[in-house]
Amino acid sequence: MTLSILNGEIFSAEKQNQLCSMMNALQSVWDNASDEVMPFVCRKKAQNVTVSVIVPVYNAEKFLTKALQSIVNQTLENIEIICVDDGSTDRSLEILNFFAAHDERITVITQPNSNAGVARNRALPLVTGKYFYVMDSDDWFVPHMLETAVNTAVSEDCDIVVWAYQAIDDETKKPLWGKNFPDGIVDVETAKNLFPYLSPCSWNKIFRTDLMRSNDLRFQEITNNNDASFSMCAIALAKKIVTLAEVMYFYRKSGTGLQATLKNDPFCCIQARIHSKNEMLRLGLMKPPCEKHFIDAFYYLLGNQLAKMTLTLEQLIEVRTMLREHFDYSQIKIDDVIDKEAYIFIQSMFFSDEEFYPTKLITTLKQYNSKTSRFRKDNAALQAKCKKLAAANKKLKSGFSYRLGRALTWVPRKIRGAIKCLKQHGIAYTCKRAIGKLSGKH
Repeated sequence: MTLSILNGEIFSAEKQNQLCSMMNALQSVWDNASDEVMPFVCRKKAQNVTVSVIVPVYNAEKFLTKALQSIVNQTLENIEIICVDDGSTDRSLEILNFFAAHDERITVITQPNSNAGVARNRALPLVTGKYFYVMDSDDWFVPHMLETAVNTAVSEDCDIVVWAYQAIDDETKKPLWGKNFPDGIVDVETAKNLFPYLSPCSWNKIFRTDLMRSNDLRFQEITNNNDASFSMCAIALAKKIVTLAEVMYFYRKSGTGLQATLKNDPFCCIQARIHSKNEMLRLGLMKPPCEKHFIDAFYYLLGNQLAKMTLTLEQLIEVRTMLREHFDYSQIKIDDVIDKEAYIFIQSMFFSDEEFYPTKLITTLKQYNSKTSRFRKDNAALQAKCKKLAAANKKLKSGFSYRLGRALTWVPRKIRGAIKCLKQHGIAYTCKRAIGKLSGKH
């Protein structure tokens, strides 16, 4: 049954009973929800849709409320929200229908359980916005995310807008790792490790719809990593990509959700690399600089994913067979790859012609995993130290003593700067620079 309740409508007795029954049925779900339930705001169907939001959902009742509230409470109101329930066995569909009853912008589609890639592709033909966005059903984002992204896309006339994100531990609620960007335009020609840098995921980006449709881009219909090929091809095709420094998306790190199936289906990361390569060949993208970006991403992303898995010997041998069959990378040199450790790990385990035996596999895997874990810990400690130093520096600069010292040493500093400039550039340039500063032109 589809419920359609308009803003300001006087409810009939029958419709009131329907709502009450639904709310009572959902009460236990909401009582046990991990996040506070925010007030609903009834909204009518959007006219002239700017952004189409796609949400694949599977057994996400614990987090779905907050995720949907992140969307319906966006400051950008002319959006459409296409939710695809992938055969959930919990109350996810009830929550979706409840939200749809209060917001005409929401369309709910159901399908037998398949995977998130199938669900996302099911929604693509329904997209009517100039841009579209795909999120995970257990995450959330800031209220102005879509408006900020769209304003940037319009003002910069770009195909993709990418923003920073933060992973949050669902149990401790503490930040884990994240991805930061400067505000600026991405130079695809000179960028290093482009695909890992921008992340081969779809939930920290909006895409121009024409880019997707004119190139027949679709999500790979596998359990996980299903957006890797889509994102990499879109990035390679884009004429202009803009990054935003503000952290606007929060990725929930938990034992549920769309990405929690990585260990249950270890071959998806291999299938994603194979599919990405085939799609880039289809689109004529496997040439400089994208070919170099793809090879760097192959080692970095695959190395990190395989190192996190606990694979049997039989599975490792199968991975080796798949990689050697689809990738002729045995002749790739270490100097041609940015991530040297990932290169050594992948080459020695999967592309080496030496005898393949368990002891070598286990030793190589442990060494790589140990180095990766140590690097992440050191990096986290360094970032924490940098934040403390930045805070201390800011506090110091705001103090009276610092400002007084700067004022008292202003003249000596200018004299020192003039002497340095004189030695490096000569008297003519120094005089010209001094006149420019005095006149306010510098």
